[in-house]
Amino acid sequence: SSTSTSLVVEMCEVFFGLDTAVTVGSLQYAVDYSGALGTFTGSGGDVVCTSLVSGALSSFNENEGARRLNGALVSISGVTGPTEIASCTFEPAAMLAISNFLITVTDASDPETMPISPLPNMSVRRIFCPSSTTTTTVPVCGDGIQQLGEECDDGGGNSDTTPNACREDCTLPTCGDGVTDGLAGEECDDGARVANDGCDANCQIEFCGDGIVQDGIGEQCDDGIGGNSNTTPDACRTDCTDPVCGDGVVDPGFGEQCEDDNQSNQDACTNGCLDAVCGDGFVQTGVDECDDGDDNSDSTPDACREDCTEPVCGDGVTDPGNDEECDDGNDDETDACTSTCESQLVCGDANADGRITTTDALQILKAAVGQAIECALAQCDVDDSGRLTTTDALTVLKQAVAGGLELICPSA
Repeated sequence: SSTSTSLVVEMCEVFFGLDTAVTVGSLQYAVDYSGALGTFTGSGGDVVCTSLVSGALSSFNENEGARRLNGALVSISGVTGPTEIASCTFEPAAMLAISNFLITVTDASDPETMPISPLPNMSVRRIFCPSSTTTTTVPVCGDGIQQLGEECDDGGGNSDTTPNACREDCTLPTCGDGVTDGLAGEECDDGARVANDGCDANCQIEFCGDGIVQDGIGEQCDDGIGGNSNTTPDACRTDCTDPVCGDGVVDPGFGEQCEDDNQSNQDACTNGCLDAVCGDGFVQTGVDECDDGDDNSDSTPDACREDCTEPVCGDGVTDPGNDEECDDGNDDETDACTSTCESQLVCGDANADGRITTTDALQILKAAVGQAIECALAQCDVDDSGRLTTTDALTVLKQAVAGGLELICPSA
């Protein structure tokens, strides 16, 4: 718009407007007029201001020393922007421009008293300066003429959404305004100006292979285009994920000992990418007969042995699961346990534990003197006399200590 200058301008009316499309029930704001030559008419609470909102309560306070005017309004029904809300009389010492005034909203709530966030925007919408010869209206952003304080002005072409356009506040497009402006060298613009979200603080696209780990977009690692590899051990993979067991590459740095790219635990490489060994809990085909891991034992009945072989008769452990009645670990057919791990009576073995000891001698002695002790003739009558005597006890004692005696018991 054109600007005409009057011969004498004594007073101007400065109109304040709510720019954001929002309904407010209360609004508090501060007008910084340090960029304007002149002052508002009146001072303190007597500053000459008028509310433009019907039914609203308004209050104003001017501090000339700080070059600041505070304003506030309260409306039960609410005020919906964009709209002009107040005007104040200003006594200029020079030509005024809208850019001479900066308005900051310090508090706002809706008619239900709920805080509004983010806070709405306000600005000087127009300046009306009557004089004795003419009325001067100061040009505004959007008139297509770049004025002092404006970085650009394309008139109707101003846009906050069109790439590379002058913005609606007559500022140039910048990184962080939420619009990708290719002419400014932007590859992206998410409005955040932070890294690790796919678009960095300089509005350049973040990508796998740029050497920067962006965990916000799912990257676990990034060694750059030359460092990422799907074949190099311990390298970050080309999709910016860490090496894993099963990717076909042995990665010692990640605890892998082998890689066979299959899901079998019965071969030489387990699913955990560890070399198969006896005791790992997996039966390796053609190598292990069994493998119970930490439960392998050379002393527990029916357990897989520590060399990953099945329990057998003759290994010194009685395994009921193999139908063993006993297992003394030898092939002596004359003792209490045969070579096929079957129990048999032994002359002199009074307690049938498979060996002749001083305990057997004592048991025979007690039976000989009439104590109620179980002692069959087939085990205790070692001289085949047909009765139990102290001689039988003495013979067994000597056999237990020194051996070499021939013990003959009657047939059962």
